[in-house]
Amino acid sequence: MVIFPEGTRSKGKGIGEFKKGSIRIALDAKVPIVPVAIQGISNIMEQCKVGFQKADVTIRILPQVTTDLDAGSDPNVIHHQVRERIIQA
Repeated sequence: MVIFPEGTRSKGKGIGEFKKGSIRIALDAKVPIVPVAIQGISNIMEQCKVGFQKADVTIRILPQVTTDLDAGSDPNVIHHQVRERIIQA
């Protein structure tokens, strides 16, 4: 399953605030989260416009984050880890 934790595409540079529900789904399912950083999407498709533009896109698959709450994982820490990995990518 692919979930975009911001709930939308970022406009330009930077990353928006993550919605905690995206992390909660993985926690409830007790599955690891594999963060993926996608850069360049804003160059392909502008919000509220129809069609695509030719552009370079970079996709980075990052190390997984475990979500084992039984092992004492804190949901807020997991949320922060996922976001920071994507920002640093």
